[in-house]
Amino acid sequence: RGPAELSVHAAMGASDADISDHARPNPPSEAVSTSARPAPLARREQAAPVGSSAQPLASRNQVPAPLAVEPEPKQPTRHVPDPTPSAPTLRVTSSGTAPSADATGTTAGASRQPQPADAAETHKQVMALIAANRLVEARTILNTLLIEKGRTLAPGRAQWVRGQLASINQTLIWSPKVVRGDPLVEVHTVAPGDLLVRVAPRYKVPYQLIEQVNRVNARRIRVGQKLKFIKGPFHAVIYKSAYRMDLFLDGPDGRRVYVTSFPVGLGEGDSTPVGSWIVARGRKTVNPDWRNPRTGKYFAADDPKNPIGEYWIGLKGADESTQDLAGYGLHGTIEPETIGTESSMGCVRLRPGHIKTIFNTLAEGHSTVLIVP
Repeated sequence: RGPAELSVHAAMGASDADISDHARPNPPSEAVSTSARPAPLARREQAAPVGSSAQPLASRNQVPAPLAVEPEPKQPTRHVPDPTPSAPTLRVTSSGTAPSADATGTTAGASRQPQPADAAETHKQVMALIAANRLVEARTILNTLLIEKGRTLAPGRAQWVRGQLASINQTLIWSPKVVRGDPLVEVHTVAPGDLLVRVAPRYKVPYQLIEQVNRVNARRIRVGQKLKFIKGPFHAVIYKSAYRMDLFLDGPDGRRVYVTSFPVGLGEGDSTPVGSWIVARGRKTVNPDWRNPRTGKYFAADDPKNPIGEYWIGLKGADESTQDLAGYGLHGTIEPETIGTESSMGCVRLRPGHIKTIFNTLAEGHSTVLIVP
């Protein structure tokens, strides 16, 4: 790489947001963004996205998969198993305490949808809807329960609800399938001159997410091709006591819709600050370099011992408690065993595969990150 591409540290200060403002008097201001420069292939297990604002990512020689639009039946029908690997598996995939209504983004005055009177009825109704492949309806009931009664749900019950929602969203969000009536997605027909890197910002999502969801190569989309677009932005809520990040979308009725969860690692000595943040513009970086602010040791971008992994997402304070803080962010780790512990210098760290998904999901200038106790 050229000298400019090797100077992420110089542009970002210490690059790792594991440094609080009092530890770094000169916060980063010109972090290199993946939208501003090509990024080299990753040095370790994963390949980093390659591309720029003029030339989107292209790393796989594959034919774009056709978009499958499936109707949402109005009446229960006999369930026919879906042969695709993205079909719901009805498994619990997350753990920890339930989020509160405030933390998950319930809007005051938002319409309240009716829900079953008790847990047994909810379980029965949801499982019947999933069996009938009525996934949008099942998600609505579960999400209403999680958002409106999250504080009062027993931990095991909340875990079950999040697990079912995450499983349902494997189809509704993360697969190329579109179910009619899903308010969180839209079908976009590729027009002459369309580039994913230009179209995706209209939906407030990174173009890499559209590649991931549709199983396509951004350089090989064709005129007339129909692509599934998620209506962003995505938002994250981090529960320090549970070492868990929950991912949400904005719903059409003003409340947020739970998508999935990821385990996280936090700052040693409770040093990860509580408060509201926004994903800073120009602060998402693939294959960053880093200098340890305590020892001064420098890790080049291609160094397999670089502690912050392959992805960096810089955060900007968005409330009174965070607006004067600098240098915090989300990043990967080469020590996945530290997830679920206080081991960083203040940042939020995720496993390599999880931080890649978050990198492809959170949009600069739009996605928010709320950190709660």
